[in-house]
Amino acid sequence: MKKIITVLSAFAISATTPLAPATETRASTPVSVTEYFLTCTPCETDMEGSVEDGLAFRKALLNDDQATYYLNGTPEQPRTEYIVANIERIVDPKNGYISISGVDNALGVTYTGAIFVDADRKRIFAWTYEHEGGESDAHEFQFFESDGMTWQDISKRVLPAYSIKDFAIGKTEFGLNAEEISWEIVLPRYGTTAYLIPHPSYEMSEVDEPSRIYNSYIGSNHALELRWDKKGGKFIKGKLLDLNSFNNALKKIL
Repeated sequence: MKKIITVLSAFAISATTPLAPATETRASTPVSVTEYFLTCTPCETDMEGSVEDGLAFRKALLNDDQATYYLNGTPEQPRTEYIVANIERIVDPKNGYISISGVDNALGVTYTGAIFVDADRKRIFAWTYEHEGGESDAHEFQFFESDGMTWQDISKRVLPAYSIKDFAIGKTEFGLNAEEISWEIVLPRYGTTAYLIPHPSYEMSEVDEPSRIYNSYIGSNHALELRWDKKGGKFIKGKLLDLNSFNNALKKIL
């Protein structure tokens, strides 16, 4: 059974409100988080197909029990159909936050969006995608500016430079391939502080020596605060949190 939590505001598009056609939606700059979600064409992670396919998928995520997306296949089978089922939603236009989770091929998947506003009232739409894997999970994120027609990825502009060295406990050399680190960003529903989390690769976590090196390198450090600097229109690094402190922080932002 689907679960819908919707907080209404003057700009809300509720989960049951008929949605405007794609051409109409794209004609003006998005305002509510649902408008950003519906019109974010670059946010179709792991999906191939037409713009219309993408819009239909996002509408279904927002409104239905299940949503269909496609991946290109072979010439004999041009595309393969996949279904995200058991959909649950949090739609909170007042706080500029949306999170939609479901089951894709027996594995959990979550799409999350949040709006950040700078001192000039310019809106930035943050998007994250989390997908459980048989061997390792997928974590992706992007930050966009949009006028409703075009989308500019400004992730490098709004995020501080970061690396696994930010999680080091007094050491200067990692001793492993840092490119194998997968990065996750947890977006806030309440407040404006996000959290950056490193994840070791499946190969790293399953081999004793690399796993030992990784764990000894970061110690109990689990997440790094990313504090929204409204005046500067970007995130700045905050403090490191261990797992217990991070879990307590989550209670305040979600």
